[in-house]
Amino acid sequence: PSFALWFCHPGQDSFNRHYLPQQRRRMRGGGSLLYRASGFRRHRGINRLRTLATSSRDATKESSYRVWQVPSSFSDDDPESNGGILFERDASNKWKPLPKQSDTSFDVMELSKQAMTHFLPAQYPKSVAPGYFKFVSYYFIASVAGSASMVLSTQTLLLAVGVAGANAHQAGIMAGAFNWVMKDFAGQVGGVLFASQMGKTRAFDTDPKRWRMVSAMTLDGATFLEILSPLFHASLVLPVASIANVGKNIGFLTASASKAAIHNTLAIQGNLGDVTAKAGSQAIMASLMGTTLGIGMSSLLGHDTFKFSLGFCVLAAVHQGCNYLSLKEVPLSHFNRQRLHMVLKHYIEEGEILSPKIVADQEEFLPLPWGSKSWAWLSIGGPIASLCPDPEDWNAILQATPDENYILRHSSDQIHLAFLSEASGEDIVRAMFHAHQLEHLKPTIPTGTAVVEESYQRMLEQSPIFLDKLKESGWKTTTESISVESSRSYRIHTKKR
Repeated sequence: PSFALWFCHPGQDSFNRHYLPQQRRRMRGGGSLLYRASGFRRHRGINRLRTLATSSRDATKESSYRVWQVPSSFSDDDPESNGGILFERDASNKWKPLPKQSDTSFDVMELSKQAMTHFLPAQYPKSVAPGYFKFVSYYFIASVAGSASMVLSTQTLLLAVGVAGANAHQAGIMAGAFNWVMKDFAGQVGGVLFASQMGKTRAFDTDPKRWRMVSAMTLDGATFLEILSPLFHASLVLPVASIANVGKNIGFLTASASKAAIHNTLAIQGNLGDVTAKAGSQAIMASLMGTTLGIGMSSLLGHDTFKFSLGFCVLAAVHQGCNYLSLKEVPLSHFNRQRLHMVLKHYIEEGEILSPKIVADQEEFLPLPWGSKSWAWLSIGGPIASLCPDPEDWNAILQATPDENYILRHSSDQIHLAFLSEASGEDIVRAMFHAHQLEHLKPTIPTGTAVVEESYQRMLEQSPIFLDKLKESGWKTTTESISVESSRSYRIHTKKR
């Protein structure tokens, strides 16, 4: 026997009329062997067929053929486990499907593999980034904990507004239902206003990890506020519940927006839709498990607000911790200010490019108010008064970086950088390279025009090599993939002469 590969359009009844031009090779002792292109090739929208051709030396010199028809997502050497169907040519020269081989053994690993196909993208792991499985594992646990905590908060809130509980009566239920509707209305309006403001920036795309942590913290804060709502006076329950619902809507919107950039990074074969769909399946399963866990905890804890608060603290710790660990596994390949600063600093000092995976392990994305100060020496996109305090120096500043789409000026304690309105992604990288070279040379070269000229010459010599190495390491340098400016930054609209 010999293995070969056949191609056929899906749903085709007669395979032998639509294959590639067949070739025959004489075999020893008579007979012939049909064969096709060796190895597997991928064709969009086409089913792939693996053929086992056999040849026997008999009176009629006829060969019998068995063909595996497998889906286009076939990715390993076991066609049957991938939904393949084995066909055989019968005596009437028709293709007949053969029954699957029965296996009475109980294989836990095989059952687990089949179950995971419903929650992992097609052709996993080849179709996703290396850290995908760890990301979804940690994120799944975080989602289970988050769903369970929301069950606890919903129960306490129903008791607080008078919709449920032993003391609820008809009038109280009607008033509670009205309060519930008002709470949801206020929360949705708050979410819309937040989304309209955040839509003016690129924060969700440039720093999705930080905003995903903001989302998780906001959701847990709003959930905790709902759990504490029975402790407030009856007249304050509606305002408190409304504030909590605003927080929940903001959290949900932030999570949805930040997930888009994360999924785009994880989908490495143009399968963003599949990765997003499987993320939805994983979220549904996590919600079911979290709801079950929350109901069980609710039954054990009774209606005691203090016990509910303790249970929530445990769930919130799991939610935040697993959410943080999951984001550590996402190697974002586009630059924001922090990632570009890390790569440039390491390259200038060590001569090596940090890969997206290494940067993912080292970058900071907790939404802390003090943040990182490692690049405080660089001001980007400041007002014209800080870029050029003395208008008479304007021409000299322009001439310091001729033929460049950025303007740079340095003082004793800070470097000021501004981009021209037509600056591209590579222009931004060159400008940041120049600024980091200048900061690196300041201790060795006296302050003045000499350090600007030397750093500029180094940028001209080294930036082409640096840009090539960035692309080789998997970094994106297109205009839409780089964002180092804040929402309050300015650009200069002028023509250099």
